[in-house]
Amino acid sequence: EGGKEELWTPSDTSTAQDITLPRLLHIPLALADIMLQGQYTPQTLHAAIAGVISAPNATLTDADCKVMLKWCVAASQDKGGGESVLAIKLESAFSADPGFGTWVEVNNFFSR
Repeated sequence: EGGKEELWTPSDTSTAQDITLPRLLHIPLALADIMLQGQYTPQTLHAAIAGVISAPNATLTDADCKVMLKWCVAASQDKGGGESVLAIKLESAFSADPGFGTWVEVNNFFSR
């Protein structure tokens, strides 16, 4: 099982297709119970979703999970430098930063 959690690069790209996928996933409530059991990598999330849709009395189908399964495969793919093709770079925001304070005020963030 060594390397199971690593990003991968396709060895043969001759049949590759460009597809459009969201950078973030909406997880259906039918998967909420398993999602609350711990952290998931794209590989383990794919396996968990496949397990749910193949279970007896499943409430989700392959069609329901098509985008999620494709997302898991894409999120596992290395775009170079050990970074997923779906990676999102996020800059940290320090609470003392004036820009962050302005954003909090404008968005009324803490009054929700």
